[in-house]
Amino acid sequence: MKAGNKVRSLIRGLEVLEAINRANGANVREVAKVTGLNRGTVYRLLESLCDEGFLDRRANSNGYWLSKRVPGLSVGYRSDAWVSQIAEPALQKLTQTFDWPVSLLIPMDTRMIVLAHTEHLSPVTFRIRDLGLSMSMFNTSSGLTYLAFASTRSKTTLLESGAQDAERKGVSATVLRRSLGEIAKRGYHIVDSPDRGTALSVPVMVGEASFGVISLRYFTTAMTHGAAVRKYLGALKHAAAELGQALERRDA
Repeated sequence: MKAGNKVRSLIRGLEVLEAINRANGANVREVAKVTGLNRGTVYRLLESLCDEGFLDRRANSNGYWLSKRVPGLSVGYRSDAWVSQIAEPALQKLTQTFDWPVSLLIPMDTRMIVLAHTEHLSPVTFRIRDLGLSMSMFNTSSGLTYLAFASTRSKTTLLESGAQDAERKGVSATVLRRSLGEIAKRGYHIVDSPDRGTALSVPVMVGEASFGVISLRYFTTAMTHGAAVRKYLGALKHAAAELGQALERRDA
């Protein structure tokens, strides 16, 4: 494309999104330094992206973060053929058996993305989330499970690039690494969330590393963690193993 045909404001806006993504949140000064744009231009771009729902502001902070609308742009990037043909039937079977909603989540940088779920099929759904919804990798059941079983190289990169995000959530690097080791030994992870319910997650392994996570959500008022593990863990691991094998065959 000839230079004269390019929409410079669009290109700059994408550069700003990339900068925010790589930094996992940044302010005007930091984005200007990375992109080489002046602060006035960066501020206008950031505010425009906020107005359109692609960025979020947080109370008591001058930074900007990617909103849940951004991951939705890339959901279709990974072919959804295997989602509809393999993952969704497996998730539906779990919900038909246990009633609770089940989700498949995959990583995007230092966040986890909801790629498929059965919340619309479950009689005990908390609230139906949008596909493409993103959440932190460092304080969620799905994110910590994915990290625990990620390849050594991926884990190191993610921990380094997400260090600031983890610190903002009050998670020290030492405690995080210890937790990941415990999760890897245990083979699953459980996290309570007041607004999302308790999540029990297992990794979907492709080769020697995690590709994503299958997560089942339930109420702790309905059962203890121990009862949930005894009742659901085997079925979750079986579904995750079958999905991982199907993905390996598809890649081959």
